[in-house]
Amino acid sequence: LASESPVFHAVETLLADRDLEGEQLGFEGLSGIAMRSADETIAVLVVGTTLGPAFGAPGRHALQAIATHAAAPLARLIATLEQHRKEAQRQDARRLESLSRLAGGMAHDFNNLLMGVLGYSAMIRAEVPPEHPAGTHARRIEQAARRAASLTRQLLAYAGRGNLELRPCDPGGLLEGMRDLLAVCVPRHAALRIETAPDLPPIEGDPSQLRQVLMNLVTNATEALPEGRGTVHLRAERVALDGEPLAGAFGGDTPEPGDYVRLEVSDDGCGIAPENLPRIFDPFYSTKPGGRGLGLAAVAGLVLGHRGCLTVSSKPGGGTTVSVYLPSDIRPAAVRPATPVAAEPPSRRKVLVADDEALVRDFVSEVLRQAGYSVETVDGGRAAVAAFTRDPGGFDAVLLDMTMPDMSGDQVLEAIRRIDPQVRVLLSSGYTADDIASRVEGSAAAGFLQKPYSDSDLLRKLEQVLSG
Repeated sequence: LASESPVFHAVETLLADRDLEGEQLGFEGLSGIAMRSADETIAVLVVGTTLGPAFGAPGRHALQAIATHAAAPLARLIATLEQHRKEAQRQDARRLESLSRLAGGMAHDFNNLLMGVLGYSAMIRAEVPPEHPAGTHARRIEQAARRAASLTRQLLAYAGRGNLELRPCDPGGLLEGMRDLLAVCVPRHAALRIETAPDLPPIEGDPSQLRQVLMNLVTNATEALPEGRGTVHLRAERVALDGEPLAGAFGGDTPEPGDYVRLEVSDDGCGIAPENLPRIFDPFYSTKPGGRGLGLAAVAGLVLGHRGCLTVSSKPGGGTTVSVYLPSDIRPAAVRPATPVAAEPPSRRKVLVADDEALVRDFVSEVLRQAGYSVETVDGGRAAVAAFTRDPGGFDAVLLDMTMPDMSGDQVLEAIRRIDPQVRVLLSSGYTADDIASRVEGSAAAGFLQKPYSDSDLLRKLEQVLSG
């Protein structure tokens, strides 16, 4: 590669480690010369010859002339292809960001609607005898609503807003502990092979969410096996990445250089058509009859939430391999304050409830009044600030929705903290606590309640906030 003159090699030397003979290729040797641009080797021009070492000066000069004249156009072509690759990455990133915002927004709005369904079905059950048919109907409504809530959690996971509790964990122990669970996912006539390297470093992860990632990937792999027959391999090994782009990477992001644990799930099933491959992590996209298209979308969001990356390789009839790369560096754990012991709230304490959803306001108001609280409800952030400004000492706590159209929850929190820094504020959102924490950093609230929540969740959390 460093030579600027043609270099001859005998075919037998170059192909000594291959099952090929020189005469099979029709020539005796290979003559090559480095193609250089801006003092950098960009390619090697190789010509097969039947002249052996007798590849003379005219031939060498011709080869050198071709390499010299072709180097500049080739360099331009390489630069153009690299620009196209980077532009494709940027387009993928914008598309994924748009889908992420859409999925997160849908999950948030859906959680607001589920608040009313779960809340009022629980209140119906509380007001009728256990054997009453209405109680049975309400219980079934509540069960269906909780299943819907699990779907919104998958959407939030895709959007990178899943509730992750990151801590150091042993990936090898994680896989070994899942052997029996994963075996249940595999059809009777299929085989599951789990291989764990002995030198796996610890990773920073949420074990329950990583189990969900592996379950989803193994389930998808088994569903790709023709007639439920074949083999699924799950491998875990240590790899070092150099910061170069990974082939088949989801989202087009280039991982940071360093040590990673690679969790690889492969199958010998039907494979994925090339036209479907770019969309397999999109929410609501599925090629399976009846599929919701959220399993792999949740996998993508959870992996990105762990600061990891994904690659996929597949061909029709040749199986599929999905590789998850998780960084092995461990960040210092954040110190969380201890949760105070809950105490019974004094009767007639007053709570300001700010939410732009009337269904949520009515449900919360009814639950709190039945529990003995005095309640004032307001529609939106500006109304919340106005109500608190009129009577700054009149509220013992504020239940504040974080996503309101006229004035966001973090803006309302900042405004009322300026009026009374000691007021107890309980934040609420269809997003997760981690997502909200990044928005209110520096304006600490007393607690957080994720939607959809039940009447008992609301009363328990409010008691904790008031007992502060």
